[in-house]
Amino acid sequence: MNEKTYYKNLSEEKKLENFNKAKDRLSNEHKYMESRYLIIKQRYKNNKHSIKNRIDIYTCDFTMEQFLNHWEEHKKKYGGLICAISGLPMTHIGLNDPSNKYKRNWTNISVDRLDSDQPYTLKNIIFIRWDINLSKRDLSIKHMKKILELYNQKFNNLN
Repeated sequence: MNEKTYYKNLSEEKKLENFNKAKDRLSNEHKYMESRYLIIKQRYKNNKHSIKNRIDIYTCDFTMEQFLNHWEEHKKKYGGLICAISGLPMTHIGLNDPSNKYKRNWTNISVDRLDSDQPYTLKNIIFIRWDINLSKRDLSIKHMKKILELYNQKFNNLN
């Protein structure tokens, strides 16, 4: 029996029980961060056949322990679960309520690459909120620098 059939055949009570177990597991900060790390590690594996010339950007050169230490350093630097870009609080809500099962928690922690053209390295990753990651994802460093250059030209010359 495949997973979809198995899930479909579960009683509503069993589905809710499974949901609550997963929610409890992912609401634990450490477990949530471990899941973020595993997602990064899987990106290379899942994309190595579809992106022939861009494999290197999905590589991850650090261990889970190094990743978790990096996360702890972030919390010390920013004063807790705070987004490195916006300064707003971040969450680690594993799942929404069952009726919104697939809805993203936009305040959740997202592991982002500062430079999306570079691989996952401790130097290149930051911890930000999903909503901030979404707003920055389409801008390259080159374009961000250009925006800052234009901003400085227009507003700093007014002083």
